[in-house]
Amino acid sequence: AASFFVTAAVYSSLTGFMLSYHCHEKAILTCIIPLSLLAVQSKQSAQLYLRISSVGHFGLAPLLFRQAELGLKTFVYISFMALSVRILKIAAKDELASMNAPRKLTNKWDRIGLLVLLLCFVFMELIHPIFLSSFER
Repeated sequence: AASFFVTAAVYSSLTGFMLSYHCHEKAILTCIIPLSLLAVQSKQSAQLYLRISSVGHFGLAPLLFRQAELGLKTFVYISFMALSVRILKIAAKDELASMNAPRKLTNKWDRIGLLVLLLCFVFMELIHPIFLSSFER
């Protein structure tokens, strides 16, 4: 019963996030925080958590906009994602071992999505400030 309530809260907050107007990047946290409770219960929930948190936390990156914060922002994001994958693999080890499917939490499309995020990050943090900043004024 408690798991059903958390699942309902996650999906209603996801629906609210997708279909409503919000003016802050932080609105995605209303989906990510309850989803973290479900992430340790099943492989599908863990995969959903990794997808949403990778994009959601990437969306929070512009809040750290100073050049001096680039290293911190990069370190925190990569550390969080690596630690999340590691912990969720440990939590889902029994379910992954009992399945005949591949024993990975990420698939080809998840890795392509992370590559796209990496390319966006390189553009917004390196290419744009160096080569395109003269066009802003």
